[in-house]
Amino acid sequence: MDLLALYQSHLANFPDIIHIQKGALTKVNESRQHVEEGKMEVQKADGIQDHCNTISFTTLAEIHHFHQI
Repeated sequence: MDLLALYQSHLANFPDIIHIQKGALTKVNESRQHVEEGKMEVQKADGIQDHCNTISFTTLAEIHHFHQI
């Protein structure tokens, strides 16, 4: 029964997680455009990409871990 409650809580939070992921990808695309326009340094855009990758990998790790339970 505890596993079912855990599963329900994960599902309840998943739309928020997807929203955060989508926002991070939008920021990456915006930063790439700013680099092309000369409004942002490449290093800063790379930092935004790294942050987005961290969010993506963390989300995938949580999904993978949950499927192993």
